[in-house]
Amino acid sequence: MALASRPDEAWGAADAYERVFAPLTGGAVAALLDAAGPVGALLDVGCGPGTVTAPALRRGWRVTGVDPSPAMLDRARVAAPAATLLPGALPDLPVADADVDAAVASFVVNHLPDPLAGVRGLVRAARPGGRIAVTIWASGSSGMNRLLAAVLEDAGVPPLPGSRLPADRDFARTEAGLAGLLTAGGATDVTAGMLRWTWPVAADRLWLGVESGITTAGLTYRAQDREGRDRIRAAFERRVAAEGGDVLRLDAVAVLGSGRRAG
Repeated sequence: MALASRPDEAWGAADAYERVFAPLTGGAVAALLDAAGPVGALLDVGCGPGTVTAPALRRGWRVTGVDPSPAMLDRARVAAPAATLLPGALPDLPVADADVDAAVASFVVNHLPDPLAGVRGLVRAARPGGRIAVTIWASGSSGMNRLLAAVLEDAGVPPLPGSRLPADRDFARTEAGLAGLLTAGGATDVTAGMLRWTWPVAADRLWLGVESGITTAGLTYRAQDREGRDRIRAAFERRVAAEGGDVLRLDAVAVLGSGRRAG
């Protein structure tokens, strides 16, 4: 879930991320660990607050977690005290080549400035025959994105323009696009498929994420003056009321890709 290198403030407060969005990415953890193969030594790249690290330990993996954010690593130490936790990021990981039985990255590759270099870093970390498994957000609009886009439209606030990778570094956020990226990065026996789940989130928790500057909607909110922020908050409250309750049930759609290091 972490970028190759990012200050904590780029994602808003680490506490807000852990409370709000870690449960969202957690919906894909079981499938990601299934794709990592038999239990052994696991590298969790972009471990964040331990969203994958802690469940992997419970499955019996010996886990090394890596993240560039000191605040995230502090939270991972609480969630997964038995893990080895190191500062670092793709593509230059603080582990030896061929060091682990499986290398995983939960919603990391879709944020990297050079996704192909990142995948190559994952492949290098796995032993010959070892597994590589990654999740990314799929192209299209998730329930959260649809809701927050509607909130900004209702408030009359255009979202900040998103950043795009140069064409020679980008890849399609689809099954074929992720499979092609993994193959180009050196993985073999590559497969990719869609994951879908429902994310139940309290409306006040989701608002905390917006207020903390996480996601495009959050960054847009933080860029407004007081009057603009008030309009966004009011629009959010109206949309939540229209949904009929304080707990929202939002659909999430991701792509899971996996393969092996040749050997």
